[in-house]
Amino acid sequence: MENPNNIFDQVNPRKVDVPDVDYFVKMANTISASQKATVKVIPLYKKPLFWASSVAATIALIFVFNMEASTEKTFNIQLAMNDVSTEEIFSYVDENIDEFEISEIAEIIPKGEIDALTISQPTSEKNEGNLSFESISDDEIIEYLLDEGIDLEDLN
Repeated sequence: MENPNNIFDQVNPRKVDVPDVDYFVKMANTISASQKATVKVIPLYKKPLFWASSVAATIALIFVFNMEASTEKTFNIQLAMNDVSTEEIFSYVDENIDEFEISEIAEIIPKGEIDALTISQPTSEKNEGNLSFESISDDEIIEYLLDEGIDLEDLN
């Protein structure tokens, strides 16, 4: 089925004058020459955004590496603590109890167990019922003061 009224049959072709190839080559050269002259290249290191992002990235990297190092140290300390037996810890505390602060010891003991603890006083060989200042010799007082780090000249 052919269409008897085809529009292309009624249109007469028209000839258009097209310039030579040299014209298009010259036009391409002039356009590219004008664009090269107007483009100004700014180095990346001269832009403030580059510096700000570099500083931010550096700070972030330092923070990440410090966090990684501290967690690694904590992890290594925890692994090392696994090798120490409970008996060794108790013996160390018994030997060095004078070096611990009372507040440090109180933090470890649960509050319910503090009431159940009995405070033991060191017993002396002397009879405690007869304990008085008269029974303590001068040498014992001087030895005590020297053990406590008190200067005897400051007392005079």
